[in-house]
Amino acid sequence: ILIPKADQLKAKLLAADTSTSNNHPLLKVYQQEEMVATSATKVEQSKLLPAINLGYNNTSLIDGVRFDKSDRFQSFQIGLNVPIFGGEQRNAVKSAKINENYRKAETAHAVKQLSSHIKSTYLQYQQQLLIVSEFEHNGLKTAAEITRTLNRQLANGAINYLEWTLLNKETIEINESYLEAIKQLNNLTIELNYLLSQ
Repeated sequence: ILIPKADQLKAKLLAADTSTSNNHPLLKVYQQEEMVATSATKVEQSKLLPAINLGYNNTSLIDGVRFDKSDRFQSFQIGLNVPIFGGEQRNAVKSAKINENYRKAETAHAVKQLSSHIKSTYLQYQQQLLIVSEFEHNGLKTAAEITRTLNRQLANGAINYLEWTLLNKETIEINESYLEAIKQLNNLTIELNYLLSQ
């Protein structure tokens, strides 16, 4: 039977620099939507400019009487489109500009929201790190000392197994609280690794 065992209980924080949130994939999506909106505005503005049309047509007509396969009809077409009444297109440009401004505001809001989420998660991470450190320096030592004392008393006959079990409950609770603190620290580490991902 293969029993998995971790090298360490605590997950590693991959990047401790909380100022690099601008490279987060979610923000890149918002920035890309902003670029699409800017491009759409430019396309709508370009429709207000005059346009030159060129066309070429090559056709064959086979009727068996006057025309055969070798007779080809070619035509060229040249045109100039000048928008005279551009009210509708100007409204389309205004609409595209509003969408572009909305996307910019949405990106700025996402940057602020991600930054504040990173800061609050990092603060929680620091607090949880202190709790785990306190367990490692004091709580686990106390639990180990209680267990040693109870084991000595059990071996010497000062207490029976039932008393040992009841008194050892506190040690089990300390270890359980430590593991719960590690779990919360690991969850915060995973969340920070996601938030700081590039």
